[in-house]
Amino acid sequence: MCLILHIATLLLAVELGGTACPANFNESQSGVCVTHVGVSKTFCEAAKKCEKNGKSLGLNLFLVGRDATALAQISPYGRSVVWTGVNQLLITRNTEGDGWYDTNPKTPTYTTGTGFPWGATQPEGNGPVTVYIPSNNKFYDHPAISQLANLDVFCQYIDEPSNTVSVANFTTNFPVRLTDLVQTNSRFLGCFLGVVRKSTKLECAMRCASNSACRSVYINIVDGRCVLVMYADSLLAWDIAGSGNDWRRFAKADVLKN
Repeated sequence: MCLILHIATLLLAVELGGTACPANFNESQSGVCVTHVGVSKTFCEAAKKCEKNGKSLGLNLFLVGRDATALAQISPYGRSVVWTGVNQLLITRNTEGDGWYDTNPKTPTYTTGTGFPWGATQPEGNGPVTVYIPSNNKFYDHPAISQLANLDVFCQYIDEPSNTVSVANFTTNFPVRLTDLVQTNSRFLGCFLGVVRKSTKLECAMRCASNSACRSVYINIVDGRCVLVMYADSLLAWDIAGSGNDWRRFAKADVLKN
């Protein structure tokens, strides 16, 4: 049964319409605005860098995803290996090239399809996330923790935060209906913002609604534990879930301006 929570809060109002890139951002020929914020050893740390950098600048930023192809148009990053937001943290695709999601919060239903620029023989089932190599304009699946070196982190600009009062819709079957909520593969764990105890469904959803980087929540209907999923929607980590039978998932389906 689909349960929708309507939550009024101060959230971003998304309106791209012709917005120019902020100062000190690189703009590609296709109009994508990105900034380099250093390097990171892990996917979650890379995504968090974009969140923190955005807050410090008063901008809405996210870890560049499918638009990483814009980096091929920008020098001097041709030889970089770049973390991207293209991922299979919610639904495991392994070696299938379609059905991978993206961290772009404006397009939560987007999945890769025919023509996505995978490298030769990719994906190979190497990990739940991806990296992009501008020099050959290709994506490669990759572990969430880099075993070799720190990888470059680029953040993409959406817009500036707004004080517009909005309604965030939360539903149990977005973007798809899931039969199993728990991830038992320790290599495929997503990014979580701790555990809040003794929370109601409404309180848990409100925490996510007020955080633009939050994608979904898991609430334990027995003891009230609340877990926020950050940056990329994902299954609940097994070490948090335990048996998993008492958990319910609510995903942030959209944000509507009031």
